[in-house]
Amino acid sequence: MSEKDRWKARQRYSFRVQMDAACTVQMLIPHVHEDRPGEIYERRERRWVLIGHIYDKDSGTISPIKEAP
Repeated sequence: MSEKDRWKARQRYSFRVQMDAACTVQMLIPHVHEDRPGEIYERRERRWVLIGHIYDKDSGTISPIKEAP
């Protein structure tokens, strides 16, 4: 998802699913009116994997999740 896609001002729904040209499917759960961070998930092998949090909802900046070893 582009940075503009993640901006707080552009969130009208409780979640958003987007697919790019490489067929990577991502889902954003913005939690706009809540104190908890937004969540970015990616579809991998039939399941949703949390790949990042959005703490600064105005800018949509993603803080990546470190993958388990």
